[in-house]
Amino acid sequence: MTEITAFIPLFERVLIKPDEPERQTEPGIILPASSIKRPNTGIVMAIGHLVAGSKAPIKVGDHVLYLRYSGFDTVINGETYHLVMVNDLVGIIDNSGCNTFELKDYS
Repeated sequence: MTEITAFIPLFERVLIKPDEPERQTEPGIILPASSIKRPNTGIVMAIGHLVAGSKAPIKVGDHVLYLRYSGFDTVINGETYHLVMVNDLVGIIDNSGCNTFELKDYS
């Protein structure tokens, strides 16, 4: 994991490096681009000064679950990142006991 020093989020924003989406099913079927889901998990790369100064348990390097369609994408040094507000984070993932998370939308 490389540290982002060229970009510092402002206020309550969090910069996330999204996890790579699954491009193939377990049996080996390659998914077309139209059926690949947008990732909703990733690694926190940078946090805004209001998050760093608060009692929020988020820190750089945490693996987090966030709302799938919140925030927006940005490209920094050729890498795609996702910028969200801290209140769009759902939780911190402890990878020791689980390897997949997905929020279900029942609307």
